[in-house]
Amino acid sequence: MSLNAADMNELQVVAKVIVNANMERYQEFVELGNSIVDRNKWKLVKSKDEVRVYLERAQRRHYSPLSTYLEGGASSDLQSLLCVGRTPGTLEDVMYGIVSPTLEGTRTKASYTNDISGAAVLSTVREPTDNEPFRSVVVKWMELDVRLKSMGFVKNRDYVYVESTGIEELPDGERVGYHVMHSIDIPQGHVLPGRVRAKLSICSFFRQVNEDYVSVYVMGMMDPMSDRVRRLVVPSFVKTLLSTLNVHAWDVVGAGD
Repeated sequence: MSLNAADMNELQVVAKVIVNANMERYQEFVELGNSIVDRNKWKLVKSKDEVRVYLERAQRRHYSPLSTYLEGGASSDLQSLLCVGRTPGTLEDVMYGIVSPTLEGTRTKASYTNDISGAAVLSTVREPTDNEPFRSVVVKWMELDVRLKSMGFVKNRDYVYVESTGIEELPDGERVGYHVMHSIDIPQGHVLPGRVRAKLSICSFFRQVNEDYVSVYVMGMMDPMSDRVRRLVVPSFVKTLLSTLNVHAWDVVGAGD
């Protein structure tokens, strides 16, 4: 898929705006909230090892920086996701596991979980370099396989999105890795038969907390869906999202509540 220079520049700007807006929220969570999750607002749906996944309680859903970029449906109808914790390794280890600007790398990541039935690189906007090995901007497509789990009653969800990765240096010199997955509408991203074209906006941050562990903070939103669909789509999406952190085969419960 060919994108012109203006399209490529716009995608990089959008990804940067999302990173900046959510970096502020992340820093507030760490510095002001002491990395403590408000359990009145967020419902724990699964924990494994040292990573925990929460869904926002329905009566408390409200505006998020990510909701600005998801069209269709009021922000109160969007399904919000929060993942916090830590994973073994270094920041470089985590980023190497996330960065996948090529088709081969994308399909390798997709093979980590059986919840993805298809994945493709549609266009490469920015490739990693020797000086910035984790900086990339890529347009991708993926399909979540929920049809079999629903006995054919729910169609698979697919997404066309821009994926952006990199490491930012904060004013105090600390390095924070980021990973953005944000749905986009482009003429070349044709709607495929037998699938529902869904939307998402996910922003993740990673920070070295000691020589052995990296902290994980993931904030995301998905477009509105019925409870029946949510019970299938959200667990599949969570497993897909966390597969790069070597947290596999989760049975996420309570996703529709």
